[in-house]
Amino acid sequence: MEQTIDQEGKREQSRLLARVFGYMAIGLAVTAITSFLVAYGFATWIVKGDSTVAGTTYTVLMIVSGIALFVDTIVMMVMLRKDNHSLWVPYILYTIIMGFFLSSFMLIGVPMEMFAEAFGITALTFLVMFFIGYFSPANLNWLGMIALGLLFSFLFIASFFGIAFLIVGAWQAYWWMELICCVVVSVFVLIVVAVDGYRLKQIAAQGVVSNNYALYLAFNMYTDFISIFIRVLYLLMLAKSKN
Repeated sequence: MEQTIDQEGKREQSRLLARVFGYMAIGLAVTAITSFLVAYGFATWIVKGDSTVAGTTYTVLMIVSGIALFVDTIVMMVMLRKDNHSLWVPYILYTIIMGFFLSSFMLIGVPMEMFAEAFGITALTFLVMFFIGYFSPANLNWLGMIALGLLFSFLFIASFFGIAFLIVGAWQAYWWMELICCVVVSVFVLIVVAVDGYRLKQIAAQGVVSNNYALYLAFNMYTDFISIFIRVLYLLMLAKSKN
């Protein structure tokens, strides 16, 4: 009897893992397609139309989208607690808006091979850290709290010094600060990925998980992946600019 229950628990863990990664993959695909289409559309507009109007429109949309991402995150959290509406609409909306943001890398001329390299590095490190957390026998919840606290503290301090370097024109110092920031933030986010893997295993062990909650778990992993991807891509760009 106990063996049957244990096998059922493992099957539920596998089903939840497949659902979460599947939803995450859908989000990444939507973001990639949106990013390409937006970049292509605005690039065509800039070349064939009025570049000033196109640039101004893109800037305004970037600002509006930043606010929309914040609002959409809150909406998802509220809807998750009520559990009477599907999270698919806000989730897909979030991935579309994120695709708009990532289109800026294409518009500034980042080559596709660099995107592919950044994606490969991100996927590999993400999966390694996730499964380290997923199969960890130790409780990692405390590690996630510490990592998030240190992350926000570091970002605040780094922002202060970044502004100071820009004001005084210390570009070499600013370049090194950007490099250090990317590396440190990436390390903190990877720790969070491991903690998310551990939490997903805990949630799966509790029984059947609703589709909305699986979507929210996928959303958390999606944001972790995008955070790492952006910083890996930025590190590759910094290395290229240094060379």
